[in-house]
Amino acid sequence: MQTLYFRRAHRHWFRHAFVALLKVCIACAVCSVLLFSHLVFLERAQATPSIVGQQEPIEQASTCAQNLVYAEQHSAVAYQALPSSMKALHARAASYRWHATMMQCPERTGEALLQATAFDALALRLSQQAHMHVQWQTLWPSSQLPSLSATEYASSSHSQHTATPIVASQNFILAQDQTGYALTIIAARFEHTSLYAFTQNNTTNSAQYPTAQTLNQQSIATQAQIHTSNAQTLVGDNQTVAAQSANSADKSADSTKQSAIAQDPRSGVYNVQMVLDNTQEQSSPYLTDPQTGLRTTLPALLEMHGVLQSIQSLPSASEQGQEFPQSWLDALLAQAVTAFQWGYPLQPEQLLAE
Repeated sequence: MQTLYFRRAHRHWFRHAFVALLKVCIACAVCSVLLFSHLVFLERAQATPSIVGQQEPIEQASTCAQNLVYAEQHSAVAYQALPSSMKALHARAASYRWHATMMQCPERTGEALLQATAFDALALRLSQQAHMHVQWQTLWPSSQLPSLSATEYASSSHSQHTATPIVASQNFILAQDQTGYALTIIAARFEHTSLYAFTQNNTTNSAQYPTAQTLNQQSIATQAQIHTSNAQTLVGDNQTVAAQSANSADKSADSTKQSAIAQDPRSGVYNVQMVLDNTQEQSSPYLTDPQTGLRTTLPALLEMHGVLQSIQSLPSASEQGQEFPQSWLDALLAQAVTAFQWGYPLQPEQLLAE
């Protein structure tokens, strides 16, 4: 009698366990179907929207307007109350669309560049939080930072123009050289600052501390060398332009303008009192950006300030009669990606506010 009771109890327990397992499997399948259906629905819904304030469907709008609409739609969904995995997919789509907007809308270059890199970083962070087994191909992996040379790009097979390289403004050159100089100081003082303790103590939770895996003495020193080299390259490009103008058949060229182009604005040494003040042993790993009020790390702040200064210094297409060299935009994308990876808050709208 007792044996029969145990057999029945065992069967009862097995039945309940099987039913519970079946419910879990069904729930997982339903979630997968819903996620897939949501993405399909969104892509279909995006096929027929109209531009705000216009009546024609988006297919009849310019490529610039199309990418801008898609970028804003994906951006909005990425911040909704949805599972992290779903938001990660939309953040990734937003990054691609903002990147396309940057390429197609010259008047929105700065905004689109910052949005593309911010959503690129957000997609990676959300995928880590959701434990998604996806290796995101970021806009610019740190191991493949591009060259900033306009001369090399103008002569490459990828160039869409072969005219004389665009002249880099003095502020653009200074933004690169100053950032490189300041980062060199930080790298030299790294192990004696709280940044060292911060990265040493927070290397296990990259979702909560996104800078832990990327902000270290070697990465800072590498970035410093890249910026210093970029400044040297831009100066060389400008001098090449001046020499070509001086040797051209057109002798009516303004010699004063040629001389200004050929000048090297770098001083080699800059005021880095802020860097010295914030790399003391008692300093906090975070500080407040005086321009935006956002809390970030010192290396991220310097990188972002360099990006903003460079964006403001980019010559307009109408001034030059051609588009920016792609290498310039690629290098600024890489710099902005680094700033966000090093801990700058993902709030590009505050960066662009006057």
